[in-house]
Amino acid sequence: MSLFLTLIITACSDKNTVDSKKISSHQNHETKEKSLISNWVSSREYFYAQYPDIHASCKSENITCITYEEYEQACKSSKGVTRGASVNMATGSGLDYLYRNGSIDAIDVVWDINYRNFPCRVIMNVSGIVNGNSKRQSANQGVDAFIVNNENHILVRSTGIGQ
Repeated sequence: MSLFLTLIITACSDKNTVDSKKISSHQNHETKEKSLISNWVSSREYFYAQYPDIHASCKSENITCITYEEYEQACKSSKGVTRGASVNMATGSGLDYLYRNGSIDAIDVVWDINYRNFPCRVIMNVSGIVNGNSKRQSANQGVDAFIVNNENHILVRSTGIGQ
């Protein structure tokens, strides 16, 4: 099964001319954002809860609840999706037959502000043959957790959140 991971990155750009104030302001913002997640370690799960005071996951020893700013930075820095998250996404979206018997054409991790509560999204495109016919389906699910792998890459750990 081939797996293609693509990441959509939003870059700051202006017209053909850029003044130095905008450049330094963007660099300072970037440095601040990187520092929010730079100390994440591979032995923990980083979980985004809208109401961390009452969410049971935020009381676990192995889970660190993160702020909205950390959530956004982790999403935009994500290098992919764990196998478990892709299996859960396929199963929860009704794509499990295609997932098991076809191929994943793309998995994108995107930041989409049109989804108010969980704007970090995973979009999965799966294709295969069903009853002799070529079929292609997509799923779009919100992200609520990340992990850091052994190579220090941030990966989506959990999906399945609606809007």
